[in-house]
Amino acid sequence: MGDWRLEVFRLSVYVFFPVGIFWYFNQPDYFEEHVTKRREDRLKMYSNPEYRNEVEEFAERMKRRQAERLKKDEMDFIVDED
Repeated sequence: MGDWRLEVFRLSVYVFFPVGIFWYFNQPDYFEEHVTKRREDRLKMYSNPEYRNEVEEFAERMKRRQAERLKKDEMDFIVDED
């Protein structure tokens, strides 16, 4: 095994690595550069009527699939119950 210096090193890595990552990614410059820019790009994309229609059609298809799957599961449950 290691001696006390190895344990101190491991403890410092366990404590300071998450703190360092938290500090780095919560800097205002990083936030403005990456997060705000992506949010604006996404909002521009959502304002496009063609894209919005495609998303709505996809959501409708998923709702229909889920309804069909629930109906099938319900029928299987009713058959198994008898």
